[in-house]
Amino acid sequence: MTKQCFTGEKEVSETPSNTTEETRQFYEKKLTDEKYGIQYTKLDWMPEAPFPTTNILNDSITIEQLQTILKRKNIRARHDRLSYGIFKWCTSTQPTTIFILNRFNSANKYPKSFKYRRMVLALKPRKDSLDIKNFRPITLTTCLSKIYTTILFDCAAKHMPGNKYLTTEQKAFMRGVSGCVEHHFIFDKLLSNLTGSHRLFLLMTDLKGAFDTVRHSLIDFALNHYHFPAWFKETVSDIYRDQYTED
Repeated sequence: MTKQCFTGEKEVSETPSNTTEETRQFYEKKLTDEKYGIQYTKLDWMPEAPFPTTNILNDSITIEQLQTILKRKNIRARHDRLSYGIFKWCTSTQPTTIFILNRFNSANKYPKSFKYRRMVLALKPRKDSLDIKNFRPITLTTCLSKIYTTILFDCAAKHMPGNKYLTTEQKAFMRGVSGCVEHHFIFDKLLSNLTGSHRLFLLMTDLKGAFDTVRHSLIDFALNHYHFPAWFKETVSDIYRDQYTED
């Protein structure tokens, strides 16, 4: 069990053919151009979000919350060489972990030590490793940081559908909502048209670089538009403030 607690994982199977300096310049330009300098306002066609009927509270984090999160986490080492297994199986660490999380949770601040990140590049499935654009930048954080941001995610996951800002038509990042219904619908249509006389046309779209090009100012706009409480907005803003990343 001790070995499992500290076992890491291979982060990347291949690396770009570009030099380290070329890779750094590519991502510095990409992230600077796409994440900063743009301010978002509500477009005319966007409806006003009604004020929430229920709001998320900055309650104390409980051991039960921590244990629920640990059940969902894969047992893998973070860049601080700690694994979720330490907190999951060594239950004597949980009260101290809860104490630490609640100390900075009550201050609505993201600890400075959590702001250190390490970036690795992962090749997208079935893509050419000679093209740097085919690599996805993944930012590794500390184990405690991931636990804390998961708690914040759970808060947002209650706020959005709980106040009907999201419906079950939204499939991505919605716990307990299956996206298989649409997949089966398309599959059935394909099968029925193999033997039928109708022609079927499908238009498939994908957002280029969706995960690594979300602008911080867009996050701020969304938090304000959907009436997240002040403590939540302050904490999320502090997460992105003064980060530093090592490659």
